[in-house]
Amino acid sequence: MRSSVPLNLYKPKKDVLGTTRSHSLRLTPCALRFAAAIADPFGVAAQGACIPSAPAINSQKVHSFVRFDATVGTNGMGFITIHPCIANDGLLAYYTGPTFAGTSAAPLTASNVLATGVSRLSPAGLPYSTAQCAAPDATKEALAFGRIVAVGVRMWYTGTTLNESGLTYCYVSPNHMPATQIPNGGAPMTIANLSTYDQTEISPLTRNQCSLSVFPVSRNEMEYLSPTTPAASSNTDYNSLQLYPYSSGYVNMMSGYTDTVASVYAGAPPAIIMFTGYSGNSVHVEIIQHIEYTGQLTAGRTTRDTADEEGAGQVMAAANIMQMEMTNNAGLIVKPTMWSMMYSALGQVGNAALKIAVPAAEKALSALLL
Repeated sequence: MRSSVPLNLYKPKKDVLGTTRSHSLRLTPCALRFAAAIADPFGVAAQGACIPSAPAINSQKVHSFVRFDATVGTNGMGFITIHPCIANDGLLAYYTGPTFAGTSAAPLTASNVLATGVSRLSPAGLPYSTAQCAAPDATKEALAFGRIVAVGVRMWYTGTTLNESGLTYCYVSPNHMPATQIPNGGAPMTIANLSTYDQTEISPLTRNQCSLSVFPVSRNEMEYLSPTTPAASSNTDYNSLQLYPYSSGYVNMMSGYTDTVASVYAGAPPAIIMFTGYSGNSVHVEIIQHIEYTGQLTAGRTTRDTADEEGAGQVMAAANIMQMEMTNNAGLIVKPTMWSMMYSALGQVGNAALKIAVPAAEKALSALLL
């Protein structure tokens, strides 16, 4: 999905007298691709995205792209939970099929097995497995370390026109608390609760897309992580597993997100889509992840990163504005694209000028964006 809005914020603005304004926003190539991955994860400008954090470490930059179909269950409701994951045999999403009979976002039963009518999905296109991304024991380090730059999700209705009905509820937790649980209680999320959140985008279940963008919201989520497998009987928090960076830091989550049948440790999902409609109606879903890896296994596969803490801060500030704009425009038939909202948001934060720029790289990136 290419943007129809040119991003020329890296070019110095000129006033009527032809002089260059000192307040024009200038982003390094890594920061600009970071912005692109947040604003339009599926766009060509997001390819090779990296996080411009310090210190700069050369990394292997990859993306994982998956497609699948989910279904409205027998009670007129379905859901998709998104669990960002850096291992190709880990868990990326749970989603409902036609036999799902629940009324809440509960992918697992009390015994941590799949609920009837729920399926699991792995990011099979990633280069490294759980074994390669996990430290064998406390005395050894992992062969590959990963961090997630951004995740994009889009969904649209694919059922019959006659039965086209219902609503979609698209939600990303602003602080990446588990989106499948009601806060301060842990009960499974319901549509009634999800609809009360300001950040939930509610729109008709139609062939128009419902889109989500998930990206780091804290310093911890911008770091490379080295996981170890937690003891089965412990209340180990996700700082010790860390195959799923957006789930780190939440204690006592292991029992609720461990799929014991598949022996899969699933991270707590920061994002969810719930949808209603005619039982059996289908939706098509696409998920893309942009990930950076470093470590022993990445030798010969890495490309240059640049450290730009100020640029990262500008992009994150613009991303927060973009998310607010998405909420304000939720449900409108015609609304700005995420890319155009990021473009506008970068302009709003651009008065604090960035001094670092690589003109040749920016010119090359401009050719991709236009």
